[in-house]
Amino acid sequence: MNKSNSIKNIAAALLDAQKDLEPILLNASNPYFKSRYPDAGQVTEKVNKALHKNDLVFLCLPATQPNLNGTAAFSFLLIHSLSGEWIESETLLPLGDNKNIAHAFGALMTYVIRRTNLSLMNVVGEEDDDANSLSKTHFVPERNNGHHLPKEIKAEDLAEVTSPDSNKDIPKGVMIGTMLKQAAETAKPASQKQRMLLSSLLHDVFPDNTVRQKVCRDIYDTSTWSKVSDEMVMATLNWMKPTLDPDDKQYNIPITIYHELKRAAAPYQNVG
Repeated sequence: MNKSNSIKNIAAALLDAQKDLEPILLNASNPYFKSRYPDAGQVTEKVNKALHKNDLVFLCLPATQPNLNGTAAFSFLLIHSLSGEWIESETLLPLGDNKNIAHAFGALMTYVIRRTNLSLMNVVGEEDDDANSLSKTHFVPERNNGHHLPKEIKAEDLAEVTSPDSNKDIPKGVMIGTMLKQAAETAKPASQKQRMLLSSLLHDVFPDNTVRQKVCRDIYDTSTWSKVSDEMVMATLNWMKPTLDPDDKQYNIPITIYHELKRAAAPYQNVG
């Protein structure tokens, strides 16, 4: 993330915009996941109304990233028109094995704009089922082979991830932890079942105990699982968003999230 030298005015304006935001309704449904969510048109209209009332402009634009075939790049810019202060970030997302790249990119951009608008205003964008749907089984990373999206994950279902080229001096785990700490401020406490689920997911992604402990230390400021707060557990589950495979009844996390976690483990892969 990049920003102007000062963000005092833009932060105050964003706070007022969040206060002015009208309720976001779950007015659309996803028959595949049997869930409801707010459609992009409603989100954009209400978020823009609150932002513009407080002299804020939010832009989401395609970005140029050479030598990244099959990957979509997006640049986000929040501007305070009165002070000129700004906040900028960028994300990279794979388009998957889509033959119609233009259609896939359009669908992904619609999703990214909706999700980023919701994130900007600190609003939940889906139904809360207390993570009951996550409790049946867990992620098997070997099924993805590091190449393809799980078959149930489509362009519009991808989670946002940060560019692997940004903030190179900051460990990826620390960057993830910073994001999750912000989300945890408004997250509800996780149940014991949810803690067990996340522990199982982390064991699958990081089968080596030493690597897992070091990644958890970066993300959670502790390698002791019992010391991770229930709010951080819930924030992590909300970010990982495991989804059920209808064929083998196991849960996958999006391949983008899997790669983000693997990048967090990269400095420790040679640890014995």
